[in-house]
Amino acid sequence: MISQRPLFRICLGVMAVTAFVVTYGAFDMFLKIEGIKGESKDLNHKDWIEVTAFTHAVAQPSGSVVNLGGGAGGRVAHCDLSITKHLDAATPYLYLYCSQGKHA
Repeated sequence: MISQRPLFRICLGVMAVTAFVVTYGAFDMFLKIEGIKGESKDLNHKDWIEVTAFTHAVAQPSGSVVNLGGGAGGRVAHCDLSITKHLDAATPYLYLYCSQGKHA
């Protein structure tokens, strides 16, 4: 018969690591766009849009020359900024802004 103890220890270890990762990445982020009302109930961000996640990348050409200040010279390229949010009252207005080419 196979012992259950090693399997229990593995499961316990996976749960501990997962709990650490989830709490490590927690944050509160809000977005305010003029003319668009969100559904946030946060006292400091009432009616703002609640952001659940975001991604943004910055790239610098590999051929950049290092200057005396320690940083690399040359232009930095900002990639797309993607924001994830729940479906809420702001969603149709965000679609409308995009459809009309309005800048938010």
